[in-house]
Amino acid sequence: MPDALRSVEVLTAIGVAIASLEVLYCRRQGSTPLIEWEITRTRHPHLSSGWSGRLYGYVANDRVAGLVHAARLGCCVVLVIGGMAPVLGVCALVACICSVIAAIRSPYGMDGSDQVVVLTLAATGLARLGGPLAAESALLFIAFQVGASYFIAGTAKLKSQSWRNGDALPALTATSIYGNRTVNACLSRHASLAKVLGRGITLWEVAFPVVFVVPAPVAASLLVSGFLFHAFCAAAMHLNSFVWAFVAAYPAIWYVSQHTFVFAN
Repeated sequence: MPDALRSVEVLTAIGVAIASLEVLYCRRQGSTPLIEWEITRTRHPHLSSGWSGRLYGYVANDRVAGLVHAARLGCCVVLVIGGMAPVLGVCALVACICSVIAAIRSPYGMDGSDQVVVLTLAATGLARLGGPLAAESALLFIAFQVGASYFIAGTAKLKSQSWRNGDALPALTATSIYGNRTVNACLSRHASLAKVLGRGITLWEVAFPVVFVVPAPVAASLLVSGFLFHAFCAAAMHLNSFVWAFVAAYPAIWYVSQHTFVFAN
């Protein structure tokens, strides 16, 4: 089993464990869901009627929600500690299923990092239950999935006038959810800085896939800049989950980039 896959496994598990701890802590403090299951299930007939509605009613109701996150937390603890490959594989897949149940129960407030976590847990779990070829395939899948995510996000920003003219970042940092008064005040006073940052983020995301074909120093620089980008987003915009979800894939990206660069040359 490549060390890169183990690194991906541990980092992902830590991020998911933190998310479950937050949910369990809020429940312990007496917090209740903003929208209860009996309401959220009405968003689609499959969730509220027929055999599928009955199934979802058993696994996604408000009483079971705490157990789902407790099970996910327990699996992540095992993943961090380590153990036999089959045990780790089952734990990763159980954590993946729990994440899907949590998303079905209430998709509101979730973002791209939640989707990346589900895919990464599924890939690492299947890799643990397979052989060397499964491990290599998982690393390839995780690396190219995250690379594609960056590229698609950057392409979408290229089409957005607000990202091109520098209005996007001041607008984002002025919101109640992702806002930061200090950062917003700085960007509002310096429109040229907001434009440079907006275009820089866009170009970085679009160019990220070159990480797979450039020499090691360039690839390392891209990954370091990516970590710093996500760390800044976590500090300024409260996007804490993005750090764990995307940076957890960096060992896979590094592993694949070194192999693809050698192959390309």
